[in-house]
Amino acid sequence: GRWHEQREEYGKALDYYRKYVDLQPDDVKVGYEVALNLLKLGRYEDAEAFVATSLHTFHRYGILAQVFTQRGDYEKALQAFELYIDGLDERERALYRDLSLVTSAGEAWAYQGTPEAKRPAFLRRFWLRHDPTLVTGGARRQVEHYRRVWHARAYFGEKKSRWDRRGEVY
Repeated sequence: GRWHEQREEYGKALDYYRKYVDLQPDDVKVGYEVALNLLKLGRYEDAEAFVATSLHTFHRYGILAQVFTQRGDYEKALQAFELYIDGLDERERALYRDLSLVTSAGEAWAYQGTPEAKRPAFLRRFWLRHDPTLVTGGARRQVEHYRRVWHARAYFGEKKSRWDRRGEVY
C-alpha cells in the first residue's frame, strides 16, 4: 500500500491496505491507513463507516472530525477533535493547543498573562473573534486550526518532531 501511496495511487493503496486489514483486523496502524486513503479519495461516507466498524481506538475521532468538517458540521467536528486530542500523549496534545501560529504577538502575550483558571474563557473569546461567520460560536475557526494541525501531522509529520516545512506553510 505504501508504495502506491508514494505514487499518489490512493485507490490501489486502499485495495492493498483493505486486503491486509481483512487478514489482520486488529492492526490499528493499517486500519488508520485505510481511513486516510478513503479521505484522500474524497470518500467521506466510506471513511465514516469504516472507522465505525473497524477502527476502535481514539484515532477514529481524528477521521470523524475530517468527515464532519467536510459536511460543515463544526460542532460535531469540534467534539470529535476534542476526543481525539484527549487520547494523544502530552507532547502531541501540546501541538494542537499551541496557538502561536494563529495568534498575533499581542494575543499570545495576553494569553500567557491570563491566569490558568481564566484561560478557557479567554480561548472561547479568541475563537469567537476569529470565527469567519460569527454564527458557530468560534467552532468553525477552532476546527480549522485543529484540522490544519491534524493534516500537517498526518501528512507532513512522519519522523519529524512536529512537521516538516510543508506543514509550516499549511
